[in-house]
Amino acid sequence: MRSRLASLDALRAFGALSIFFLMAVDASAILGADWLCQIATHTTLTHGLFPSTAGSINGVTWTLSLELKLYVAGFFSAHLASKARKAHRLALGFDRVRD
Repeated sequence: MRSRLASLDALRAFGALSIFFLMAVDASAILGADWLCQIATHTTLTHGLFPSTAGSINGVTWTLSLELKLYVAGFFSAHLASKARKAHRLALGFDRVRD
């Protein structure tokens, strides 16, 4: 009996989320000629790179694309800073480089 109630709750939640998604999303952006491009760029969070897809499905999601770019830039800059520190220690004459 409990599993049946849980499955009904999951079905109700899915229905509510579906209705919310349909209300929150601009249907003309999804149903247009470039719908596959819209879905692909929003799924991979690269929609901020292209003017035609930035803010087309949901205008507020431009921040997610920017946030992902900042995380990637932070990762690579930390990696480069670590490499520069090791090179600097070697240039100063330290024989042993610690990680």
